[in-house]
Amino acid sequence: MLGMKRQATVQSLISAGMTVQGPCTFTGSLHIEGDVYGDISASADTSELTIGTSGRVQGAVSAGHVTIAGAVTGSVQALGLVLLPSARVHGDISYIALDMRPGASVVGRLLPKPPTATSPVPLMPSAEEAASAA
Repeated sequence: MLGMKRQATVQSLISAGMTVQGPCTFTGSLHIEGDVYGDISASADTSELTIGTSGRVQGAVSAGHVTIAGAVTGSVQALGLVLLPSARVHGDISYIALDMRPGASVVGRLLPKPPTATSPVPLMPSAEEAASAA
């Protein structure tokens, strides 16, 4: 495992059955179980985005730490990225730390970035924490 991290409190939620159209910007943490048609970006490297098993995003995703259990059609940029077994990504992925579980699917390029002084390798959640996010 790439490291340990405390469980974050969800500050914003797009629940199942909800559809959001247009770009979304957030701070802190965002959990998506619904559908988002537009880009999603976080305003800080400490942000946490979780796309749950019923979550669907059509657009680019950019956040400090991203956990995907649902589907993304678009590019993904993250310092730390966890792709759970049910994850489906159609687009290029740029990351510093990647935890890709067996069963996850990526149709696109994996583009690792070296850590920098301003964006060190982030701590990743434990397997239990990532599974509870789904």
